[in-house]
Amino acid sequence: MKYFIAIDYGKARCALAAADKETRIPFGLFECQEKQLFEKLKELSNQYEIEKIILGRNIISEKNGFSKKNQIEKVAEEIKKRFKLDVVFEEEIFSTKIAQRNLLEKKAKQVSKNDNIESARVILESWLDKK
Repeated sequence: MKYFIAIDYGKARCALAAADKETRIPFGLFECQEKQLFEKLKELSNQYEIEKIILGRNIISEKNGFSKKNQIEKVAEEIKKRFKLDVVFEEEIFSTKIAQRNLLEKKAKQVSKNDNIESARVILESWLDKK
């Protein structure tokens, strides 16, 4: 079965979520340090048949000069090069706020500690909703 993997990329930490192509129900996977991202993607590629990577990107902030755009683009290029995977971008504005709200609604503990994984899930859900 093929999977879509979403990445909520950060300079220090990254979070990942997945959904299989058939059911299209996103679920959070894990959080890792940014320097471990490619190692973790390698592990995932051994575990899942990955069809596409969805990389969160704050396009509005980039247009206003608050940018990690170059870093995100470098990450996308490196994923394409190393794993031969298609990478697409998904707007991530408000994904953290939505993630925190979702976690509060579920009465989750340590919301701010767990919001990155939920944010990756939100990014993937948003992309899936458009398809």
